Amino acid sequence: MLNRKYWIYRDHEQVHIDNLVKELNISEITARLLINRGFTDCSKAAVFLNSSLDDLNDPYLLKDMDRAVSKIKKAIDEKQAIWIYGDYDVDGISSTAVLIKYFNLINFPVNYYIPDRIEEGYGINLSAIEKIASEGGNLIITVDCGITAVKEVEKAKELGIDVIITDHHECQRELPRAIAIINPKQDGCNYPFKMPCGCGIAFKLIQALLPKEIFISHIDIFIDIVAIATIADMVPLTDENRIFVKYGLGIIENSNNLGIKMLVESCGLEGKKITAGHIGYMIAPRINAAGRISSPQNAVRLLITDDINEARNLAKLLSDENSKRQDMEAEIVEEALRIVESDKNYEHEKVLVISGDGWHHGVIGIVASRVVEKFHKPTIILAVEHGIAKGSARSISKFNLFKALESCGDLFLKFGGHEQAAGLTLLQENVQAFRTKINELANEILSEEDLIPEIHCDTELMLNNINESFIDELSNLEPYGIGNPTPQFYCINLKTKKINILGSDGKHIKIQFSEGNKVIESIGFNMGSYAAAIEHNNKIGAVFTPEFNFFNNKKTIQLKLKDIKLFSNTYTNEEIKTQYFNSFIEKKMVEDIKEVDLSTLNNYIHYYEDKDYFLVNYIYRAEGPLLIIVNTLEQASRIFKLMDIRQGSSSRVNIFFNNPIDNNRHKNTIDIIINPNIDKIQYKIYNNIIAYDFFFTQMDLITFITKEQSVNKIILYEKNDELSNERFIKSITPTRDKLTIVYKALRDNFNNSTVELSEIISYIKGQKFDINTILLNRSLVIFSEGNLIKDPFILGQKGYVSINIEVQKSKINIEDLLSYKSYIDCYNSFLNYKKRLLNHIEEERKWT
Repeated sequence: MLNRKYWIYRDHEQVHIDNLVKELNISEITARLLINRGFTDCSKAAVFLNSSLDDLNDPYLLKDMDRAVSKIKKAIDEKQAIWIYGDYDVDGISSTAVLIKYFNLINFPVNYYIPDRIEEGYGINLSAIEKIASEGGNLIITVDCGITAVKEVEKAKELGIDVIITDHHECQRELPRAIAIINPKQDGCNYPFKMPCGCGIAFKLIQALLPKEIFISHIDIFIDIVAIATIADMVPLTDENRIFVKYGLGIIENSNNLGIKMLVESCGLEGKKITAGHIGYMIAPRINAAGRISSPQNAVRLLITDDINEARNLAKLLSDENSKRQDMEAEIVEEALRIVESDKNYEHEKVLVISGDGWHHGVIGIVASRVVEKFHKPTIILAVEHGIAKGSARSISKFNLFKALESCGDLFLKFGGHEQAAGLTLLQENVQAFRTKINELANEILSEEDLIPEIHCDTELMLNNINESFIDELSNLEPYGIGNPTPQFYCINLKTKKINILGSDGKHIKIQFSEGNKVIESIGFNMGSYAAAIEHNNKIGAVFTPEFNFFNNKKTIQLKLKDIKLFSNTYTNEEIKTQYFNSFIEKKMVEDIKEVDLSTLNNYIHYYEDKDYFLVNYIYRAEGPLLIIVNTLEQASRIFKLMDIRQGSSSRVNIFFNNPIDNNRHKNTIDIIINPNIDKIQYKIYNNIIAYDFFFTQMDLITFITKEQSVNKIILYEKNDELSNERFIKSITPTRDKLTIVYKALRDNFNNSTVELSEIISYIKGQKFDINTILLNRSLVIFSEGNLIKDPFILGQKGYVSINIEVQKSKINIEDLLSYKSYIDCYNSFLNYKKRLLNHIEEERKWT
């Protein structure tokens, strides 16, 4: 099944592209990629491409850094008991580990505390503060948490413990009264980069604590861990984060950290180039599994141990825990989907709040992500136990989750997080009220279009432009991640050559594409279900990333597929089909056939071997409101898919049948009129009008050309366009054979009854005969005229007919009936018009 998605691309000023190409000696496509990532300035783009450790910011630009360093050095001098307070996810575990490694480097003993995910939940808690106090703690340094711990910091002060907070989460109105708060998001902090992860902040603290020479010479001790945390926490891989990851990935391949070395080995990545994908999908989940399933202390120990046997055993333990996590996750995902499918209210709700008893708290965040992937709706998964619901939330790009939760704050015991991910705790009795309130808020913010997934494409890419040197050049943008996504391109002019299903369960698809003379293989993971809709030689649009494929010691180029659009001649949306047939204007098919001068057509018609390529590139460059006229259902199918390929997200696309319902147009409006009533259109409200396909009649064609000639009009013609019209007219024309089938169905199954037209159509289609509303209505008109059925149409009951078969005293010749003749004349009229127009096109066409 091919689910609908928007393909969003951006266009840029050619002057910016040319400037980057010239100054950086890169291709135009790479220049577009850089601009898409926010780089129009050549010097900044050069730093992005060639960033190094020398480009790290001064850590003392962080507010309170001087106070934090002063306090820590004083505590060291006085041999105070320092505790590191972390979190149980990869970022919190890594943050804890890097600070421990710093204190190990200077031979100063410290303790650490990470709360239990299930028993204590996220962040600092009062019981933990009391425990640290009971063990003689003097100073707590929080990592990846603490920015909301107002009460907890006050408790620590009461117990004689100083607190330094290092955190990267969003700040609430009231901040804790700590000795120092290091968080670039707090008011008054002028640090130039606002989006590090918690481990990145801890790393900046280490940078400030160490003399520059010692920091640089020992950076390998820390930066591999920082790279893992940065990728795992899904912060933007730009600015300093890019430096952390770019440098850190190189260290990980030959890391001196025994724990990381054993993790790489357990993932089967020895000797391979380590990518951000390997970290995100293989290494980080193993570290995360400790905090989700067993104890995060196991992961901390793994990252700080100097014992190879301990490292190997802990890496195996985490791999086993990760397998358990995957099983738990799959079970809860399945149960959550059952809950959604069994409650019809979820269909109309824009935020999914799903709760279950006994769900493991450690995996509900991943479950929320899986549900978002399936439904593209913000999702909150709540694990309920002893009257308390603890949850994880994940969102979509158009919905700021943190702000939404703030508006529901009176229902929570606590909450925190980011725009796209958050955690929350509330009483079970408040779950329904929360579900209602957050959906009321979502109804004000989210439109139905916001719930259609978006795939962001960098630019269009033809197969002829893909070669080894191009892929090598793309690698200069690595590492990829949030803020610097893997480059994705689209192409709408592909033909399918071969289609294969891969995997024992048929989950994956392999397609051989061609464009012109270029042939290339592609692979679509978890896209096996698409195969049923694709046939040989179909015209396909695809979003993909070009990459190297290494198999059997052979290096080839392949496309890694992200999505597919099928530009075929079939349309499966039954609602649109119904509207199309119901809106078809019968009278326009009956007209006198006159010879007219078609030479004026030459000023309007554009001939294309692939008109879709022209249209996608034209519509967002056209100034002012744009109207696209489409006559046939087959071509409407193509238009709808093309309109889902958008330059940015600002254009408004409206779909009408016959005529627009109002005359107010925004400059970014794109109107599509299906089955246009040509002489009723308000041409003057548009700056540009495109007739996408073949008109059904000569009269419509001439009317379109002659009305409001001051408006810019274009008629697109692609070879064989007229076949779509011909197939439609043939499908609604009642021949003797068709009439025989319809009559027998009415006589044998619906005689002496009042019935909906849709019920008759459904029955006849079940007999493997393709019928539509127009054909059925025309058949009934003929049967009525021939006295085969008595007055089938019921006044005032649209959509219903009365079937009463008349007894025939003599044989009726259907071909003598006026209605039958008129319908056949309509078909012949179109064929004559088509012949004249094609003759003109054949003489005049000059393929663009």
